[in-house]
Amino acid sequence: IPMRYNGNLLCPCNSGKKYKKCCKRVHDGLVDVKNALELMVSRYSAYAVGRCEYIIQTTHKSNEQFMHNVNVWFDEIEEFSSNTSFKQLIILDYSEKEQEAFVTFQAKLHQNGNDFSLTEQSRFIKEDEKWYYQQAEIFEEIWKGIVKILLAPAETKNEGGINRPLGKEN
Repeated sequence: IPMRYNGNLLCPCNSGKKYKKCCKRVHDGLVDVKNALELMVSRYSAYAVGRCEYIIQTTHKSNEQFMHNVNVWFDEIEEFSSNTSFKQLIILDYSEKEQEAFVTFQAKLHQNGNDFSLTEQSRFIKEDEKWYYQQAEIFEEIWKGIVKILLAPAETKNEGGINRPLGKEN
């Protein structure tokens, strides 16, 4: 059962419009997004109001999180959405070409009693005249004002507090 969001409340995308006059129209399929930036904003709003099916429908099949078991994927999105308060979306950069676009943004969130924000660059691709979210790179995560850079090499092992690439013993 999807979460219900009062259409008379302000849209989570920070447009200043009521949800029913803003992203809800996109979520309900009444209007299409014109570009990747509108898609990114509508996806943020969809997470905020628990429109899991919209997140799934607008994710490209090449995305690493794309799941063929839609029920499991839906439940994971729903759990994240219901346990997170979406406080603010700040667009930092946007560039679009004919078939590819990038949106860099900061999302301010509240989860498990903690305020945090993440800065992400999302890649969107256009297929059959429709934009899809393809992948993201998270630049930094700020927990309680502490910046943690997440760009360290993925394949490392920790020895005595020193991260070393796997296969390199020296």
